[in-house]
Amino acid sequence: MKTGLLVCARMGSSRLPKKHLHEASGKPLMYYLLGRVNKEFEKEIANGEAEVIICSPNEPASEEFRQFNNAKLFLGDVRNIPKRHVEAAAAFGLDQIVNIDGDDILFSKRAMRRIYQALMDGANYVYTKNMPTGMNSLGYKTPFLIRCMEPFMDTEVIETGWGRVFDQSELQYLDFEPEPDQDLIRLTLDYPEDHIFFNRLITLLGDKIWDADDQLIYDTVRKNKLYEINAFLSQAHSDYFKQQYAKEGEQL
Repeated sequence: MKTGLLVCARMGSSRLPKKHLHEASGKPLMYYLLGRVNKEFEKEIANGEAEVIICSPNEPASEEFRQFNNAKLFLGDVRNIPKRHVEAAAAFGLDQIVNIDGDDILFSKRAMRRIYQALMDGANYVYTKNMPTGMNSLGYKTPFLIRCMEPFMDTEVIETGWGRVFDQSELQYLDFEPEPDQDLIRLTLDYPEDHIFFNRLITLLGDKIWDADDQLIYDTVRKNKLYEINAFLSQAHSDYFKQQYAKEGEQL
């Protein structure tokens, strides 16, 4: 059973171009994301049971991801994200995928581990819930992905909210205890303020970043009031998401 630890990222963001290469403590933000993935799944990667793959559109700008030597790079369909995942699964012989949003720089290692284990235990499609923005994620078996994508392989654009192509009847939720003030905690990279937030947070975590669990991240955000930097963006991002979802939904 081979698992793809698939980091979905692109260079062409209109709000923050080449955002994954913006730096914190002198290193690109993607450097920290990939380092945490490799640390969490070190054993599985060493045994050939898992592989870290940056999954990006087949565009010239994506070639810049090749600077990261602790992940493979796959360049696939430009505007259809789940089709790109189907292509990556075929190229690397993946039986299942743990999806890691490239914007979620300090993703929840606990959530990723639970997703991985649920897939290993036989689940077709799993999603976490009750976590702050930038911490929830999902995973799915490759045959399930292919089956769900059959009607959409020729669809030109499936980007925002692309998980809607999946058969929700097979969804298995992985529940987490919600944080009391989690609406204030925004851990995703979309705007310049998010970059400032991650720069401050990563600097404060220092060498602890590689093993930092959810609680340490939340506590560091609270103690230093980092939520004051970007929490106000959550509604704006939600509004943008709804607009994009409506546009793409017309094409499905």
